[in-house]
Amino acid sequence: QRLMHAAEKTSTNHAAANLPTERNLRGVVRALILEGRSKLAGKFRADFNMSERHFYWVKASALALKHDWNALDMFAGEKRPPIGYLPFVELCQQHGAH
Repeated sequence: QRLMHAAEKTSTNHAAANLPTERNLRGVVRALILEGRSKLAGKFRADFNMSERHFYWVKASALALKHDWNALDMFAGEKRPPIGYLPFVELCQQHGAH
C-alpha cells in the first residue's frame, strides 16, 4: 500500500492513474518495463532505493521476456552493467534470440 500511495503522490503524469497492481517493488518495476514505461520504473527504483544491480536484473529480464532485443542491447551498452555482460547473453539464449 505504501508503494502505491507513494507512486500516486510522486508521479504527476497520466501514467500514475494506470499503475500496475503488484504488491512489491520488483513486480511494479517489472510490470512498468513490460508496459514500456521505463522512465517511471527508473523513478520507482530511485524513490524506493532499489539497488542498481537488482534493477539491472529486473529490467534485463523484462526486456528479454518482451523480446525487445534492441532495447536490451541499448540497455547493456549504456554503461558497464553491474551484473556483467554474461547475464544479457544468457537471457537472450533463454528467450530465443538469434
